[in-house]
Amino acid sequence: MKTGLLIVTAFVIFFLFLWNNILALLSFIGGWRRLSIESPAPDTAGHGDVQYSFQTMRLGFVNYKGCIRVRFTPAGMVLSTIWPFTFIHSPFIIRYEKISGIKTGNFFGPYVEFTAEEKKLKLTGKSAVELEKRMNITPGESRTE
Repeated sequence: MKTGLLIVTAFVIFFLFLWNNILALLSFIGGWRRLSIESPAPDTAGHGDVQYSFQTMRLGFVNYKGCIRVRFTPAGMVLSTIWPFTFIHSPFIIRYEKISGIKTGNFFGPYVEFTAEEKKLKLTGKSAVELEKRMNITPGESRTE
């Protein structure tokens, strides 16, 4: 009985250690950590902000599949992760005026690729459609501002 409890406890500790180290590595490799330090998200949500949960995003070389929350504010879009992925992934804001090199498409769903804060990002899903509306882009259009 005590051996089984010890094994389960050791496994849980090992799993949490491994999970947090993987999340930290992804945050540093993809650039999330730098963006969250340079452009921290505002603490309060504004009235009328539009939010989409469980969105997919590629940031640099890292894919965040179905674990991103995107909130559109008048100033920009706030990106955050859902609960199990929040370690070293503080929310950050991308201001609309900092977005450039926009490419849109519809390959297995709508997507928007762009550059912001010297990082390449790709949003997929309903948040991509909302970003197209906010940036006044027609689907399939490319813009290099």
